[in-house]
Amino acid sequence: MITSAFDADVQAAAADAERLLFTNYRCWMAGYSTRDISCWEIAWNALAGTLGVDAARPLYGEFHCFVRTILETARRDIGWRPTGCRCPCRDETLVLALVQASQRGQSDNEATTARDLLGHDDCRALVASSRSLGRALAALDLRLGLDHAEAAGASSRPRLLH
Repeated sequence: MITSAFDADVQAAAADAERLLFTNYRCWMAGYSTRDISCWEIAWNALAGTLGVDAARPLYGEFHCFVRTILETARRDIGWRPTGCRCPCRDETLVLALVQASQRGQSDNEATTARDLLGHDDCRALVASSRSLGRALAALDLRLGLDHAEAAGASSRPRLLH
């Protein structure tokens, strides 16, 4: 429930952060799947166009490491949808939940979600990569899935992307 303009800004910023996460996840997955570097260029352009080149540079590397860790440690096929698709698939939803849990310091949720995503119990590398990505996003005030209660306790306004 949106009760003020600040709440609307926080929710819009969280939605923008999620779109940025999905766009980059999908582009990196597509690039690895097709071996087409233009997919990674789309990921770069989305970050640089939204955040500026200096802020985009470290985040681009974090997304690369995160997706590479998923692909190297998964024991099952990992799903993704085309960049323009409005509905996330199951695995994309798990990726969002994992990075969100990392940003919130919810280690039990991290482990459970990482195990579900990878299809096995050894999820330490993925959790570490998710925490690193979550910190990099948070350093740019990109917070995933903020709700009203969190917005009320926020110390600073999250960055709006547009």
